[in-house]
Amino acid sequence: ALGALHALAESGADGRIKRAARVAAGRIGRAAERTKEVARLSDDLEGMRRTNLDLVSRLERLESKLAPPAKAPAKVSRTPKAKRAVKPSRAGKASVSKARGRRKR
Repeated sequence: ALGALHALAESGADGRIKRAARVAAGRIGRAAERTKEVARLSDDLEGMRRTNLDLVSRLERLESKLAPPAKAPAKVSRTPKAKRAVKPSRAGKASVSKARGRRKR
């Protein structure tokens, strides 16, 4: 398809046809380059996944050599926290302060 478009762009009688053939050939060429780039990136990603799996397995082997034997988790005793002093409600404070302000003279 590209060969035919290039030939048409070179030998076309009408300038509009030449331009359209050049534009179409350029689009197809860019799409082909993009497809190659996507394939290369996909291969790179697959290689990195394999490398990651290899590194994870190596790390697990090293950790298993360094870690002490697994023990049952120790039970943590929970002591009740000290209770906080209960603050009087705001409504109670407001009524007390209003009563103080209303002294008879």
